[in-house]
Amino acid sequence: MISTWLLLACSTQELKETPPPTPKIVEVVVEELEAIEPEIVPPPQFESMDFKHLEPKTTDSIEIIVKSKRAVSGSIRKEYEWKINEKKIISERSPTLSRSQLKKGDVISVTVTLRNGEQKQSKTMQTRIVNSPPQWERDPRLVREIDGFTVKAIDPDGDPILYRLEGQPDGMSISSKGVLRYKGSTTEKGGKYNIIVIGEDSEKALVKWNFSINLSAGSDTPK
Repeated sequence: MISTWLLLACSTQELKETPPPTPKIVEVVVEELEAIEPEIVPPPQFESMDFKHLEPKTTDSIEIIVKSKRAVSGSIRKEYEWKINEKKIISERSPTLSRSQLKKGDVISVTVTLRNGEQKQSKTMQTRIVNSPPQWERDPRLVREIDGFTVKAIDPDGDPILYRLEGQPDGMSISSKGVLRYKGSTTEKGGKYNIIVIGEDSEKALVKWNFSINLSAGSDTPK
């Protein structure tokens, strides 16, 4: 019994005297990572922006011509916003504004936005619809008989037309309806006349027709 305790005591002593394991040293290497900055896309730039007609009329197409500088990266998209007298026209998103809804005196503005990804730049231009001159409804050169021939001018803006003559001989006239009358004159001196038929709107814009006639002297002209 005594020997058994001695054996256990020796075994316990041996366990206590066993040296602890040596800890393993691990070297940690920290690498410095280079910071990668995100690519900065510059905003798109306008090269030029102009209306096709500097003084547009209701008979003209209202068009904006835009040129942009080449993008450094990506592609440039153009967006158009039209206004008539400060009222936004939602249906119009192209470079051309429909002229069917325009009238003389309207103030037209267009805002063009260039987009390149999240970058954008906008520019606004403005113009005014000017007066349109009258036009002949039919070609007056088709006239065969002066007396009773009717000229007719139309005005794109709906302005009233005033008819008048320049360079006419005595006895020739034109009515408010554009009807030419010529009865001759006994005191006619004779010769060549260069006559101008004029249709004029309320803003003094004109349409003209020139023709010439040769007349003989009247019966009461001194010989």
